[in-house]
Amino acid sequence: MHTAFTGVTGPDVADGLDVFARLGHRRMAVAFWFLCTGVLVERARADIAAFSAATGVEVVDAGYLGPDPLLVPAILERYEEAVRGIPAVNCDLCAYRAPWPGREDRQGQPIGVGHSHLAVEHRHLP
Repeated sequence: MHTAFTGVTGPDVADGLDVFARLGHRRMAVAFWFLCTGVLVERARADIAAFSAATGVEVVDAGYLGPDPLLVPAILERYEEAVRGIPAVNCDLCAYRAPWPGREDRQGQPIGVGHSHLAVEHRHLP
């Protein structure tokens, strides 16, 4: 199993698929896990199609793992926090807060450097 991303975080979908292609896998499956449908799912599917066309590796779309009713309490809790003006973001496992193997150089970077949507390299994005 490997994780890949469709937003600004890496590895992107093609890089994730390439891990297994380099290991010799000629057929693999991808399952999507998003809380909503839309452009990110379509972007991932386009990336998969491009990867398959370029490499000849068969990639099976294993379906969409979407929202679960068990998420509702957590979503409502975040909503209530936002309404009360006290949002609490859990960043304890963020690579910019805690050291991750191979990414130790990211720890302690200020907001606006690389990982944030406020980062200079992402400000041109909608």
